Amino acid sequence: MEPGDGGHATLAAIGAIAAVPALAMVGGSCAMSAAEPSEAVQARMQHLSAGLLIGAVVAEIFPILRRHLYTQAGDGAKDVHFASLAAALVGVVAALGLMYGLKALELEGEAADEGQGECDGTACGAAAGSAAASERQESGASEGPLRRPLLDRGQGAGAERGPDRGLQRAIETLAARTANLEQLANLDHVDREAIDEEVHHADFLVDCVRRRCRGEGSIDVGDVPRLLARAAALADDIARIRQLDPGDLPAIDSQLGVIAARLRQIHIHANHPKCAFRRWGSTTLQGQSSLAGSPGTASVLPAPVPWGLVFAVVVDSMVDGMLIGLAGSVALNSGWMMSLATAIEMGFLGYSFACAIAKTGPRRPLTVALLGLPPAAMTASAVVAAAGSAPLQSGPAFAGLIAFALVALLFLVVEELLLEAHEKATDAWHVSIWLYVGLLLTFSLDVVTHS
Repeated sequence: MEPGDGGHATLAAIGAIAAVPALAMVGGSCAMSAAEPSEAVQARMQHLSAGLLIGAVVAEIFPILRRHLYTQAGDGAKDVHFASLAAALVGVVAALGLMYGLKALELEGEAADEGQGECDGTACGAAAGSAAASERQESGASEGPLRRPLLDRGQGAGAERGPDRGLQRAIETLAARTANLEQLANLDHVDREAIDEEVHHADFLVDCVRRRCRGEGSIDVGDVPRLLARAAALADDIARIRQLDPGDLPAIDSQLGVIAARLRQIHIHANHPKCAFRRWGSTTLQGQSSLAGSPGTASVLPAPVPWGLVFAVVVDSMVDGMLIGLAGSVALNSGWMMSLATAIEMGFLGYSFACAIAKTGPRRPLTVALLGLPPAAMTASAVVAAAGSAPLQSGPAFAGLIAFALVALLFLVVEELLLEAHEKATDAWHVSIWLYVGLLLTFSLDVVTHS
């Protein structure tokens, strides 16, 4: 161990370090009945958490891995330790397999009922047909493929209606849109608005048909409150722009940027109906109750326990705990750095997990046990990893464990935190700058603790 690393930690100290994110998760679970944080706040915290985790990987975890990939030669030179390098590669592959597997488990556990609202081409056909008809009604264009829906609602008892017919009609309509786009591009004066309109219509057709090809159903009833909230926010954004002075073009342009970002959120939400569980934020209990009481909406019955989701969250918590334990076993400062970096993320995970478990109904003993399982698993995993790492630190297996935990952490940052943050707010500098605030905090703490 290099000087200034803060010394080795006892098992009691490892338990105390791991208790910080575990308690943050408990606090998030206890806050499930409170109002969900706004998407702007969530996006800032996601960027901050990502910055803290990336900084911890760069400043603390990778240096530990690098020291175990070299052996010190007699003349002071460093030689690659190929056994440790091979173990690290195995750890990387194992981490990727586990994290992608957990991601699939989370999505399948909350998938929408495939029997609800299957896209049979009628809805997208009617929308495309009506859009094309209204577009050319004033110009008096002749009847053509753009005027016909993708799949006619009915043409007599003997009409052919099948998936091949619907897809073929969609492809014909898309081809007609493309031909029209080429004609517009060949004009002497290229109309930018007309080009943009054709592109957006074609984009809608592609999304609609891809949902049909994948067999994706309608948006899950648990996702409707979030969609309604975003639609209401869009209405508020449009109400604000209507109040602006028509001559204040910079203010109007700025508000249009907000509206465009909101539309992208709704578009992403509509195209991912099976992603009901989100690590950062979920459907609140108030949203479910209001949905259940809405006119024309079926009551939300208690859902079965999502055991796949429970397994995924527990394993995810154990991986985070293992990384804290491994880092703390090498250097106490590294353990604390990882603990603080994961605390924010675990707090929001506890909130989302509690909201998902609360959908299962009034099973109080089981609910308490399930909510307490991930924090307990995280603390236990940290202690076990620290205890078992002592005899392994001089061998290749330790490099494999560090590489496994490091890749799992980076997967969390790249595949979840930043993706969800960009879905909520993409363009605002005062949101994305929190990523660099997290990096600055991590590097500052690293300098202070190692001075």
